[in-house]
Amino acid sequence: MKYFLACFVAIIILLAGVSLLGCAGNSETVATTTTTLATTTTSTTVTTTSTILTSTTTSTSMTTTTQVTWSEESLTWTGTIEPVTSTCTIITPEGTYRQYFTGPGGIWTFSSTDGLSWSAPILALSQTGATNPAVIQVTDGSFVMIYGIQTVNPITERLYRATSPDGLTFSAYIGPYANGAIFSGEANGDFVSVPDLIYINGTTLRMYYVGSTTTSRIYTATSTDNGQSWTREGEITLSGSYGGQTNDPDIIQLGSGNYKLFLTTPPAGTQIGSLRIRSAQSPDGRTFTIEAGDIAAPSGSTSSLLDPDVVAVFQSAKYRLYYGTEPAGTLHELISSQ
Repeated sequence: MKYFLACFVAIIILLAGVSLLGCAGNSETVATTTTTLATTTTSTTVTTTSTILTSTTTSTSMTTTTQVTWSEESLTWTGTIEPVTSTCTIITPEGTYRQYFTGPGGIWTFSSTDGLSWSAPILALSQTGATNPAVIQVTDGSFVMIYGIQTVNPITERLYRATSPDGLTFSAYIGPYANGAIFSGEANGDFVSVPDLIYINGTTLRMYYVGSTTTSRIYTATSTDNGQSWTREGEITLSGSYGGQTNDPDIIQLGSGNYKLFLTTPPAGTQIGSLRIRSAQSPDGRTFTIEAGDIAAPSGSTSSLLDPDVVAVFQSAKYRLYYGTEPAGTLHELISSQ
């Protein structure tokens, strides 16, 4: 499911450039809070090949209804930080992947030319407690980050904003809510988390996020000033068969104009636990129909999957999906057949 903040400090991994799409985030489950932790290693390059997931499902593909297969690839990291999950991957116009992740002292970032082998990370935002980053390149060419800061007792999380001219070094923006937050959870039990960002037209950003520590549902809000202020739209509509909570939203727009939402949820008929990665489609980004089958499901010693983070492969019809596990292990990656 998700990690307890009282037990962990998180590190999430995300790096990639930009196509005016946002990123996904950490998982939220009933009555608990998650922050994902990265581990450290003394080696200079860490290579992980997972045997947990090679998943084939019959579902709606990225563009048409057909069979899409997802197969796992190996990831390598340079440096001493080994990521365990990712909430935001973007791609630059040149095709460079960039990920952002929670690490010691704030939000870190690194890059990759192929989405598999990653450079040494650098500190992108120096702010203690910052977690769950979502980054998007806005219309003036600069970058906006929306991220969370959590408390333990009581469990709360509010969302904050930072900006950068180059996507590498961010400066915090002081918002109108307590401690400079730009979005609070008064309508969601003082808990809003795991933001993901996308443009729905040339000037309007839509943010997907998880609200409440007790119901764990996906909500949206919109902004026309690059994330300085937000108008709440409420909970999304999700029809079909799925579990008792919905977590970790990651949104993309398809070539057809439809929206595809990746999320985690328990099995149908189950309230909590055994989170697996599912997908849903929508013509408007607010009313979704869940697609048949799991993209990936936990197995063996893995109790849940976390934080689906999906990005288009540069100049390809394929997609990459990064995700973490519980108990915390290492970041995994799947590539779609189309």
